Amino acid sequence: MRMAGIALLPVLTKTLGAYGYGLWVQATATFSILFPIISLGLPEAMTRYFPAKKIDEIRDDFYSSITLIVIIAITVSLLIYLYPYPLANAIFDGEVWVVRITAVILFVRSLDHVLLLVFRAFREMKKYATLNILTKYGEIGLAIFLVLSGYGLWGALLAIVIVRTSMLFVLSYLVGKKIFLRLPTFSSTKKYLQFGLPMIPKAISRWLINTSDRYIIGFFLGATFVGYYSPGYSLGILVPLAIGSVVTFVLPPTLSSHYEKGNIKMINTLFNLSLKIFFIISIPYLIGAIVLGRPILELITTEEIAREGHIIVVFSGLAGIFSLLRKIFSMILFIIEKTKLKIYIFGLPALINLIGNIILVPRIGIIGAGITTVLSYIISLVLAAYWALKLKDFNLRLGELKPSLVKIIFSSIIMGIVIYYLYHFIMVHYLILVVLGILFYFLIVYLIGGIEEKEVLFLKNTLSK
Repeated sequence: MRMAGIALLPVLTKTLGAYGYGLWVQATATFSILFPIISLGLPEAMTRYFPAKKIDEIRDDFYSSITLIVIIAITVSLLIYLYPYPLANAIFDGEVWVVRITAVILFVRSLDHVLLLVFRAFREMKKYATLNILTKYGEIGLAIFLVLSGYGLWGALLAIVIVRTSMLFVLSYLVGKKIFLRLPTFSSTKKYLQFGLPMIPKAISRWLINTSDRYIIGFFLGATFVGYYSPGYSLGILVPLAIGSVVTFVLPPTLSSHYEKGNIKMINTLFNLSLKIFFIISIPYLIGAIVLGRPILELITTEEIAREGHIIVVFSGLAGIFSLLRKIFSMILFIIEKTKLKIYIFGLPALINLIGNIILVPRIGIIGAGITTVLSYIISLVLAAYWALKLKDFNLRLGELKPSLVKIIFSSIIMGIVIYYLYHFIMVHYLILVVLGILFYFLIVYLIGGIEEKEVLFLKNTLSK
């Protein structure tokens, strides 16, 4: 899905410029912080508890949860719509209309997100993926059409409202067929809130780590600098998060199911194999981004944005790797219901990120945001790994990954040296180099035994069950 989102980047940056794109980023960042608060962590609770229950057993749980979320979503969205000026003046350069349409988007996206998670909770991943893809590509396609038709940022934001509202009706119909409507009694709401509420400070902390840099850049430097920073950030973190999103969306229900059955050995196998697949794709991507980040950024944005923001590609690439490693370790804490630990995993790094950005951004600009982002992700990873590895019942055998990791890093470095030489000395076009680099890397890693076909097939077959 993040690969698809990158298709919208050149249209917005080249048509709207750094300022317009910066406003777009601020709008999407606003949703990412408010949704976890609106949802009360209930979607995570559904993902944890639904897989082990039959549909008849979770009807009341679902409709009790969705009722609470609808009430809060309406309240928050109305408050933002009716009183937009504080938010507009703080980070939207006074653009009140952007804040108001963001309030509408917040409401429809919140409901869409929760309804869509029903299919993930029941491990109907094909249906989940299909609906998710239709929504995302619908947004992107309509946004591109409206922007190129002259509607600018208004058209891009309106596209989200139109597509998400349409999908809301579709999802309501599909979920209603699956979980027949009933009046909620809120009988299990306390249990769900006990699991989900600790997710809120975790989510706020995660937002402070992932996204607050855009808010702080916007506050101190303005929307234009957000437009410089965000494309490089999106490019660098693209593949690590795309691969990690697949793993972290699919694995929690699968791991929860195995945990309920007491199948710890399978959990260990899936955990290590997921790490290996992640490394084999994300590490060479980071090396490639370091070598070819600026020319590719020039291709998909503008020369001005590439000149000002290409260094952020390196910072965000590192951040992406640390972020997804932390997510994979955190899944172990998730399935044993140790969600309160996530407050600490995200709290300290979030505080460091916030303070670091406030200190460094006014002094050294967007590079300061890049430095603090990487540092906060490292701290978050260390905390998550520390608690996950302390669990003796799981006995995560990370030492088994060392030989493969050495081979992956070796293959990635060789690939990086080759494409650097070809680009700077033989002047091979960088788009050709991307293809050559991918082929060359996978040839090396296959020849030296960095990954085996049977491992990929095992992971695919297990997750598709």
